[in-house]
Amino acid sequence: MKVLEIASTYYPLLENVSMLISKLDVLAAFAQVSVNQQYVKPALNNERRLNLTESRHPLIEVMDPDSCISNNCIMLPGKSTLNIITGPNMGGKSTFIRQVATCILLAHIGCFVPASKAEIPLTDCIIARVGASDH
Repeated sequence: MKVLEIASTYYPLLENVSMLISKLDVLAAFAQVSVNQQYVKPALNNERRLNLTESRHPLIEVMDPDSCISNNCIMLPGKSTLNIITGPNMGGKSTFIRQVATCILLAHIGCFVPASKAEIPLTDCIIARVGASDH
C-alpha cells in the first residue's frame, strides 16, 4: 500500500513528461518530412491571399513520386475568392482540392508545406465540396 502512495506522487511529473515527449515527437516528424521532401516555410498573412507555387499532394508524392503533379493555386481578395474546378472523372479535381487544403492545414499546425513557395492566409476553417459521396 505504501508503494502505491509513493508511486502516485510521481503521476503529475510523468504526465508532464509524457506531454513533452509527444510534442517533441510531432515536431521531429514535421522536421523530418520537411527536410526529406523539400517542403518550404509558408508565409502566413492576414490579407486573405493564398498563393501556392508548385504545390504537391504529400501522400501521392510519397506513394508514387512519378505520378505526383505540381500545381499552382492563387486566390486573391476581390478577384478570385471562389474556384470552381471542372473536368473529366478521374482527372485529379478532388486531389487538387485536397492538396490545397492539406497545405493550408499543415501551415496552420506549424509544419512546412509541400510547395516551392507558399503564402497562406490565416484561416479558421477549410470548407470544400468534394465528390457526391464524401463526408
